Amino acid sequence: MIISYLLKNLTISELLPFNDVKIIKQNFSMLDMLFKFDLSIGIDPGQVHMGVCTLFRGGSWKDIIYGQAYEVQFPSKQGLVERVEYTEKVLEYVFSVALPNKLPKRTVACVEQAAFGALYGQAALAESRTAAVISLLHNKISPKVAPPATIRKVVFGNGKKRAEDFSLWSELKPNSASALACALFAIFKEDR
Repeated sequence: MIISYLLKNLTISELLPFNDVKIIKQNFSMLDMLFKFDLSIGIDPGQVHMGVCTLFRGGSWKDIIYGQAYEVQFPSKQGLVERVEYTEKVLEYVFSVALPNKLPKRTVACVEQAAFGALYGQAALAESRTAAVISLLHNKISPKVAPPATIRKVVFGNGKKRAEDFSLWSELKPNSASALACALFAIFKEDR
């Protein structure tokens, strides 16, 4: 289901550090999509890097998609409790910056699940994914959870095409690109 995913007006800024966490914010707009949503959230959790993306329908005719993508870098060598705390706190911080005070009625979300067949790090990533899902649930958002290949198949038409390799998104940071794919997946799956 490939439509025009061209990003326009991309600006990049670094947010103030959050404890030892580095956060880069990327703003952009996209052409309107014929899908029924007002807000979509995508999260690509990770041990050291995490991507978060929000897509809002806006403009005077509700014909522009405004995006905010966040590339998060956690301190390395975190323990289980630190990883969960960092993930939850950073997501709450990003949500406080990116989400409206009152969520729109048509809000969708997706958290990237484990990559089936991946050999290393899946247990630690499961903890980060769980923290991401809990953060969304705390905000009264029930996410879809899907493996990377499923997200890629729906968004790009090919389960092997990685978001960071998609030429129209080449200026986005890699985890932000994956989070954008998650946000688009949530939109596409909700509209069916």
